[in-house]
Amino acid sequence: MQEGKATGISISNNFLRIIEIERRKDKISIDKILEIPLPEESSPLEEKKLSHTIKEKLAKEKFLRRGFISMADSDVVVRTKTVPPIKKEEIFKLIESEIKDYAIFGHSNVSLGFSTTNKEKDKADIVWAGVKEEKLFKTLKFIKRSGIKAYGVIPNDFALAESIYTLYNEEAPVAILNVDAETTKLVISKEKKLLFVYIQDIGTNSLLSNDTSSQSTWIGNILTTITYATRNLHIAIKELFLITQTSGSSEMLELLSSRLPYPIIIPNLLEKLNCNREEDYLILQGEKGVNFMAALGLALLSLDKKKNPLFCDISKHILREKQSTSIKIIITIILLGIINGGGYYAYPYVNGMLNRVKTNVQNTETKIRELSKASENANKLKSELANSKKELGLFQAAIKTAENRVITSALLIELKAKQPEGLHVISVSVSGSGAIHMSGIGSSYRNVLDFEENLATAKYIEGATIISMNKGVGGSVSFQMTAMVKGVSNGKK
Repeated sequence: MQEGKATGISISNNFLRIIEIERRKDKISIDKILEIPLPEESSPLEEKKLSHTIKEKLAKEKFLRRGFISMADSDVVVRTKTVPPIKKEEIFKLIESEIKDYAIFGHSNVSLGFSTTNKEKDKADIVWAGVKEEKLFKTLKFIKRSGIKAYGVIPNDFALAESIYTLYNEEAPVAILNVDAETTKLVISKEKKLLFVYIQDIGTNSLLSNDTSSQSTWIGNILTTITYATRNLHIAIKELFLITQTSGSSEMLELLSSRLPYPIIIPNLLEKLNCNREEDYLILQGEKGVNFMAALGLALLSLDKKKNPLFCDISKHILREKQSTSIKIIITIILLGIINGGGYYAYPYVNGMLNRVKTNVQNTETKIRELSKASENANKLKSELANSKKELGLFQAAIKTAENRVITSALLIELKAKQPEGLHVISVSVSGSGAIHMSGIGSSYRNVLDFEENLATAKYIEGATIISMNKGVGGSVSFQMTAMVKGVSNGKK
């Protein structure tokens, strides 16, 4: 096992929790913890004030601000599947048909990952997880604004299993019940592998409101599901671990104990782990201790990363739904590159297209960075793109607009000063009313978002807003933005 410090960041329906741990030899200690309640708005992760608060607290308490994150269970689909012994890219094609059956995705772009739980000569058992790209992107943007670098996004199911196996060294099959405000997840695991996952849309919001109908349905679904899973998997459950993301673990325990024929355990982090701060010890020894189980698992996975069979990063692979057809193209994209910079982008499953033009793409991107006089060098850039014309049509379209720049010298100087490395504004126009319209090419989504943030402090420009971003072959992102010449909209000169 790898030694060192690590941080895990879990996001549930109502809370963001962070735990920093240190592993030395076989001993794990908790350095510090942090819990931030999420506001009850429909989109709490879009609150910039919240991000600023988190960033300040992390800096003040000197947290290690990087690690794996998780998202609320209500946003993530996790399923098991048996597939023939085929290559990884073919497995994604098989998942396509299953993706379309889930209303949660609504024909949107989906980011997913999977891990193999059992491999035999004639088949393989996998567990895959998916999330809408839009929700994933908003979460990663929130994490970046909060001053955290995300290594990846791992569902709570995997993180909780990692915590259980670390704390209790279980070898027999176990059931893990994860109760959040709006959902309940049941996971059956054996030997650090997820064998079965079930979710129901009943959580503590209903269970703690004395809604006897919801309570009966909840318990009945859990008992029926465990019975069904154990019979089909030919395993015997030794015990059930109860984990809650809100308060109410003792109430949940009382409800379950009266109906389920299994020992029910509420995990206690302090049974196995040392805690370095007294204030954190007082929190963890109470009811809130179990709330940090997912964050602990994420921190542990940060240390082991891909060597761990419970590693399943859902931020890497995107299934893109075309408007006119069903899902047809599988795009491999490292979304962490969007948020944290430096990603490598490819279309590896579309007839090996990128492999044939990879060298041209890289050479072209180098040329684009070098060309600062866009209008004068348009023809030169076009000739550089000739060998990859079909794959890099996006660049050619942008270059055609470069000769039509209309901008004052003051705005031009400021725009160039605010451009992050790797981004180029190709076309800028200013109307008589002071409205600015600009388009260009960035190296990634994050690259374009940084440009928008930089313009917020501009001297001559205000209200800069991205109106569109489109990814092209090779990973480049064409964008359009609007803004106003500062002072024109409010009557100033």
